[in-house]
Amino acid sequence: MDSSESVSAVTPARRGRRRSPAADEAILSATRKILLTSGTSGFSIKEVVERSGVSTATIYRRWPAAHDLILEGIRSLVPEPVPIDAGSLENDINAFIGQFGDALLSVAGLYVADMHGSGTDAGLAKEIRNSFVEPRLQLMGVILERAQERGELGSLPDIEESWDFIAGPIHHRL
Repeated sequence: MDSSESVSAVTPARRGRRRSPAADEAILSATRKILLTSGTSGFSIKEVVERSGVSTATIYRRWPAAHDLILEGIRSLVPEPVPIDAGSLENDINAFIGQFGDALLSVAGLYVADMHGSGTDAGLAKEIRNSFVEPRLQLMGVILERAQERGELGSLPDIEESWDFIAGPIHHRL
């Protein structure tokens, strides 16, 4: 057996066409537009097909379920949180509020559409929380722990309660 035979025996030949980056972007672009105007409750693969010009099969080859595509669309809209160390708790919290506000503004249409729609299913809501809220809670935890280490806080406040004090007014304003 020569070396070319051993490689082909180990690595099966790929079938079909190579995935098109243009199709990927068309799908994600359509997804973002639908999410920002109709929210998750108004999202449909059928509308993604109509807007993107690709087939249903093309979408499902890339994203096996609609909620997978919704999450990818949201992730592509929302910037990842960036570590913050502005020297004091006050400055860190101000920077955090600015960063969080910017993230929410990037999906404000989605937020408003879902407020007026029928809501998000529980599984998708949990995945959105894991993708969007949890990284920001972790960042807030780091900010509060560092403030405690600097002596700016006597005891570490509850992270979820702190989140409510920051996120609540921003949500209300939106």
